[in-house]
Amino acid sequence: MTSSGLVSSREVARRLGCSHRTVIRLVERGELEPSVKVPGYRGAYLFDPDHVRALADDRQGKEATP
Repeated sequence: MTSSGLVSSREVARRLGCSHRTVIRLVERGELEPSVKVPGYRGAYLFDPDHVRALADDRQGKEATP
């Protein structure tokens, strides 16, 4: 976690149990919105941990539904 309380896309992947690329796809599809995109060609995404937790809870709920 960064000092600002935001988490990196790699940390999001760890928390969601998916790949880094899947996190990027979630952003591209609008399912996860980064709080910050660091400037530059390969600027990193930083995410609010509460939004990540909500997405994780939502994804677990969908997996549990028959």
